[in-house]
Amino acid sequence: MLKMLDILMEDLTPEQLQKLSTFAMKYKDPKEINLQEAKKLIVDTGLDIEKMQKRARKKRAEEFEKNRKPKVGANELCLCGSQKKYKKCCRNIPIPNKS
Repeated sequence: MLKMLDILMEDLTPEQLQKLSTFAMKYKDPKEINLQEAKKLIVDTGLDIEKMQKRARKKRAEEFEKNRKPKVGANELCLCGSQKKYKKCCRNIPIPNKS
C-alpha cells in the first residue's frame, strides 16, 4: 500500500527536498519545532499542502479500489465457474485480487 508521505514526497522538487532536510536536521525531536518556524518553512519552500494532500488522498483511494476483492453472496453462483453456489464451492478459499 502506498504511504501518504511517499505520495507527498513525489510532488517535491530537489530544492524543496533540500530545504526540508536542512530544516529537519536542526531538530532531533519533532516536538521542538515551533509552529511559526514550520509555517515559515512552508511559505519559503512554496509548498501547496492542500494540493499535495488532495493528490495523496486520490492515489490512496485508487489503490484501495484496485485491491478491493469482489463481494459474493453465499447463494450466488461461484466465481470459479463451477455453476455451484458459492457457499457449497469456494466459500473458504481466498478470492484472488482483480489485478
